Amino acid sequence: MKKLYEFKGEGYSIRAIARTLGISRNTVRKYLRAPEVPRPAPRQKRPSKLDPYKEFIMQRWAEGVTNCKVLLRELRACGYTGGYTILKDFVQPLRHQHQPKVTVRFETRPGE
Repeated sequence: MKKLYEFKGEGYSIRAIARTLGISRNTVRKYLRAPEVPRPAPRQKRPSKLDPYKEFIMQRWAEGVTNCKVLLRELRACGYTGGYTILKDFVQPLRHQHQPKVTVRFETRPGE
């Protein structure tokens, strides 16, 4: 697909470029006037309903409770009003850190 500047270099009007790309004429105008490609400003991270309970979750995780259904039940008893998916997404990276120890098994003859 052609880039915006290629269209302008070929003599297309702003209106024709906007129609071809399916964007607003004002957007085309903004990009053509800008000295470089405009970048979106970084956004602040929004607080999560889970934030007040993260310390509790980490404590329970250290105690060996890794089942999200059990954690959700305990959090609801503490007043948590969020959902299961938020909890599951928070716990996901912890699962990769907590790899169970692998037991190497091998066959032996009877009596060995």
